[in-house]
Amino acid sequence: MLRVMKVSLAETATGLSLARLRALTAVAEEGSYSAAARRIGISHSAVAQQVRDLERTHQIHLFDRVR
Repeated sequence: MLRVMKVSLAETATGLSLARLRALTAVAEEGSYSAAARRIGISHSAVAQQVRDLERTHQIHLFDRVR
């Protein structure tokens, strides 16, 4: 089932969305993409994509990725 998402003009202009902010907050609080994904109930790759989208849109580096 697909759901139509309504995106406001401000959201489009800033690149911000609730999903991206939720992923960003979860990564910051949990300390890893995997833990953030478990917490908010989406895949690791979806969390990584949300963070990448924020970084690309705002031309910033948010997290140092270390193994």
